[in-house]
Amino acid sequence: MRIHDITIENFKAITRLELKELPGTGVIVIAGDNEQGKSTIMEAIDTVLTAKHRSKAAPVKAIQPVGQDVPSTVSLKVTVGEVTLRVTKQYNRKASATLDVLAPRTENYTGDQAEDRLAEILAQNVDEQLLSTLFMRQGEVDAGIQAVGIPSLSQALDGQTDSSGVEDTGLTEAARSEYRRYYTKGGREAGELKKIRGEVEAAEQELTEASTEVEQLAGYVDNVSRLSAERERAEQSLPQARADLAEKEEARSEAEQVKSRLDAVTEELVRATEDLARATAEQDRREVLRGELEALREALDTQAASRSSVQEKAEQEAEQLEQLGTALDEARQNEDTAAAALRSARQDHRLVVDAARRAELSELLDKVTEVDTKIAAVGEAPEITGKQLAQVEEAATELSVQQRLRESLAAKLTLRADSAETVTLDGEDLEVGQTPEIIELTQGTSLRIGAVTAEYSPGEQHGADTVEEAERRLSGLLRELDCPDIDEVRRRHEQARRANAATESLERERAALLSGQDPVLLRRELETLQQTEPAEIPEIGVALAEDTVAELEQALTDAQEEVKLAESRIEPWREKKHSHELTVLEARLEAAQSAVDRKASELKNAEEAQSAELLAQAVTEAESTRTAVAARREEAEEALRAVDLELAVQLAAGAKTRVSGLEETISRAKEDLARLTGYIEQATGAAERLDRAESEFTAVQARLASVERRAAAAEVLCEVLDRHRDRARSRYARPFAEQLTALARTVFGSDVAFSLDDQLQVEARSIGERSVPLESLSGGAREQLAILTRFAIARLVAEGATSVPVFVDDALGSTDPERLDRMAALFSQAGRTSQVFVLTCVPQRYESVTGKLEYRIEDLKALSAG
Repeated sequence: MRIHDITIENFKAITRLELKELPGTGVIVIAGDNEQGKSTIMEAIDTVLTAKHRSKAAPVKAIQPVGQDVPSTVSLKVTVGEVTLRVTKQYNRKASATLDVLAPRTENYTGDQAEDRLAEILAQNVDEQLLSTLFMRQGEVDAGIQAVGIPSLSQALDGQTDSSGVEDTGLTEAARSEYRRYYTKGGREAGELKKIRGEVEAAEQELTEASTEVEQLAGYVDNVSRLSAERERAEQSLPQARADLAEKEEARSEAEQVKSRLDAVTEELVRATEDLARATAEQDRREVLRGELEALREALDTQAASRSSVQEKAEQEAEQLEQLGTALDEARQNEDTAAAALRSARQDHRLVVDAARRAELSELLDKVTEVDTKIAAVGEAPEITGKQLAQVEEAATELSVQQRLRESLAAKLTLRADSAETVTLDGEDLEVGQTPEIIELTQGTSLRIGAVTAEYSPGEQHGADTVEEAERRLSGLLRELDCPDIDEVRRRHEQARRANAATESLERERAALLSGQDPVLLRRELETLQQTEPAEIPEIGVALAEDTVAELEQALTDAQEEVKLAESRIEPWREKKHSHELTVLEARLEAAQSAVDRKASELKNAEEAQSAELLAQAVTEAESTRTAVAARREEAEEALRAVDLELAVQLAAGAKTRVSGLEETISRAKEDLARLTGYIEQATGAAERLDRAESEFTAVQARLASVERRAAAAEVLCEVLDRHRDRARSRYARPFAEQLTALARTVFGSDVAFSLDDQLQVEARSIGERSVPLESLSGGAREQLAILTRFAIARLVAEGATSVPVFVDDALGSTDPERLDRMAALFSQAGRTSQVFVLTCVPQRYESVTGKLEYRIEDLKALSAG
C-alpha cells in the first residue's frame, strides 16, 4: 500500500491539514511540538480505512473537536495492490462517504456502497493485522511481536522455506469450525456437546423429580393422621397454659418496680461521684498551672542566652555569600561570551558547508541531465520483440515446407510433340515441341488439344489449402508488424535491440551517478540551497570552519565548567544555615515569651474566679453528699436481691413461649393439613410422568454418545493439524531471524543474534557470548528492537509483493547519541523500499537519515488554513 496524499479537517486538534504528492518510498518526518496533532495524522488514516462513516462508537465520537459542532472529514488517496483510489469520509455531523477508484478502471461509489467496495478492496489486497502491527503508536516499545499471527508474513515465509502452506488453510479452518461446534477456544465444552449434556441433565432432573413425586405422595398420606393428632393435643393444653402465663407476668411486674427504684438511686450516686471528681480535678489543675508557668520562664531564660552567638555566625555567612555570588556572575558572563562566539562560528560553518553542497549537487545534476539528453537522443525504435521475429520466421518456414510438400505430392502431366503444336492451358496458349513441358495439375486445371478439352479433378489430396493457410498466416503477421517482408522484420528487430542496449548502458551510467538517490529530491535540495544562498560567504574551507567550531565548543565547555564550579562553591552557602538558625531562634523566643504571658494570665484568671480556700470547701461538701447517697443505694440493692428479678423474668418468658408454641402448633397443623390435601389432589398422574421421564432419559443418553464420538474425532483432527502447523512455524524462524539479524547488525554490531519462540517472538538478544532476555534489556534497546522487528516484517512482506507503510510515533527517546546515528542508517535503508512515516517532537533524532522529507506540522496546518 502506498499513500499519495491526505486531507484532514476538524479532526481533534487539527482544524485543517494537507499532505500531498508523497513519494512512493522514503522516510517522511513530520515534526512539531506536543499536542499539535502529529499522532492524529496516523489516527485519521486508521479511522478512514477501518471506521464506517455512520459509526457511533466512542473512538469516532472522540475525534470531533472539543466545543465545536462541526463534521470531521478525512480524504485519503492511496494505492492498494493494483488499485488506486481516493476515499473521503465525514463523521459525526452530516455523515457521508465517497469512494473514487482511479485505476485500473474508473469506479464511483457513495454511502454504504462506498464502504462495502472499500472493505472488499482492502480485504483482497491488505492484511489488516499487518497494517496494525506496522503502525507503531506512541509508547509501544514491545519488541516481542508474535509475527506468526500475521497472514501476509506467514505467506512470505512460506515462499522462503518451501513450506506446505498449512497456515490458515481451508482444511484447518474447516476443522476449527467443526471443533468449535463442541468446544471453546480454551478447550471447555460448548455448542452441541454442551447443549446435549444440558439435555441429559434436564432429562435426569425430570426423572429424579418424577421419582420424588411418587415417593412424596405416600408420605403426604402418612403426615395427615400425624398432624391431626398434634393439633388435638395442643388445643386441650392451651387454656391451662394461658392461666399460668397471667400469674407469672404479675410477679415479673412487681420485681421490675423494685429494680426501677435501685436504678434511680444509682444515677444519683453517679452524679455525686462526678461532682466530687470535678472539685478534686479543679484543685489539682491549679497546682499544675503554677508548675507549668515556672517551667516556661526557665526555658525562656535558656534560649535568650544563646542569641548573641548565633547572630555573629549569621553575619559571617552573609559576607561569604556575597563574595561567591560575585565570582558566579563573572563565570556566567564568560559563558555568554563563549556561546555568542560559537553561534557565529556555527553560522559560518553552515554557510561554507551549504556552498560546498551547492557545488557538488550542481555538478552531479549537470552530469545526470547530460545522460538524460543522450537517452532521449537514442529515441525509441519501433520495437519488434524476439518472440515476434520467431513467429514470423516460423510462419515463413511453414510456408516453404508446405509449398515443397505440395510440389512433391501434386499430379503432373508431360507434353511433347514431334513438331510444334499449340494447345490451350487454363485459357492461355502453350507452344509444345520436342522439349517436354511439365504441367502441375491442380483442382480445375483445363487443357484443350484441338477440339478436345480435358479438366482435371484430383479428388481428396494434400496441397493447396495448407499452402494458402500458411500464406495467410505469414501475411497476417507481416501486416501486424507493418513490414513488407521477413527481411524488414529482421532489420527492425536488430535496430530495436541496438537502441535498447544503448539505452540500458546510459541508464546504468545514470544509476551509477545517482547511487540510489532520487534526482527530484536532489533538485529540491539544490533549489532550497540556492534560495537561501547569502550575499557573502566566508572565505574559509570546510575543514577550517569545523576546527574553529570545535575550538569554540571546547571554550564554551570550559566556561560552562567554570559556571558549574562557581555554582557548586556557592550552593552550600545559599542554604543560609546560620541566618535561618537566627530567624528560628528569634521566633522561638517570641513564642516562649507569649507562652509565659498566656500561662500567667490563665493562672490569674483562675485565682480571681475561685480562691484556693473555696476550692477546698467544695471538695469537702462533695465527699459528704456522696457518702449519704451510697448508703441509700446499698438498701435498694438488698431489696432487689429479695425479689429475684431475673428468675421472675425467665419464668414469665417461659410461660409466654409455651402459649405461643401451642398456638403455633395449632395454626401450623391447620396449614399443613390444607397443603397436604392439595398435594394429594395434584399428585394424580405421577406414575405416568415417571414412565415418560424414564423413556426420555434413555433416548437423550443415546444422542449424547453420538455427539461425544463426533466431538472426539474433531478434537483429534485439530490436534494433528496443530502439530503439523507448529512444525511449519518452526521453519519460519530461520528466514525471519536472518532478516532481523541483518537489520540489527547496523545497530548492535556484526556479532548480534536473536532467540525466537515458535510465534517468532523475540525472547533474547545475544551479542558475542553474552545473551540478555528481552525483559532485562534497557528501555532504549527494547525500543530499538520494536522498530527493527517492524522493519524486518515490512521487508519480508514486500518481497512477497505485499507492501504497507511503516508509522513510528515519537520513538528513540531512550536512545543514546551513538545509537541514534546507527538507527538513522537503519531508517535510511528501510526508506529505500517502503514509505516510513516518522512523527516526532524532536526531529534532531533523525538528522542523519539520508533522502528524507521533513515537514513541520505547524507549516502543514498553516498552508492548509491559507
